Amino acid sequence: MELPFPHDWFYLGLRLGFVGLLYLFLWQVARITLQDALRSAQETPTKPAGKRAKLVLLDPAGSMLGAGTSYRVVGNTTIGRGPDCSIVIEDPSVSAVHARLEPRNHAWYVSDLGSTNGTFVNNRRVLDSAYIEADDIVQFGRMMFQFEA
Repeated sequence: MELPFPHDWFYLGLRLGFVGLLYLFLWQVARITLQDALRSAQETPTKPAGKRAKLVLLDPAGSMLGAGTSYRVVGNTTIGRGPDCSIVIEDPSVSAVHARLEPRNHAWYVSDLGSTNGTFVNNRRVLDSAYIEADDIVQFGRMMFQFEA
């Protein structure tokens, strides 16, 4: 039985179709990869978490600490009155384990750990965690600090 068209044209059409599908597949992979890269770039703050971050006390709120006292922030840092905290602050408005500062995705975040008097960033209460950047005012209880990164 003979086909109504030459075999060479049939095989050439199959090859071209296969190459076309291959290019279509590669184009889809590149498009999706680019979309994911752009999406992650938009979700991640562009300012990297500094290795030399610190908290500088602005308002001691009646504690024995003086304004200008600074605390170095490295990695996951807990703040509170408890002796196991990375930064121990002796003030009745600060809970035993009040908050945590941590680097995530090249940025810094503060998390409230169920404190009684709350944690605030720029006068906004932190319910779970909040992104912070250089020169933000972070408040633990009544004590106010400036975050420097």
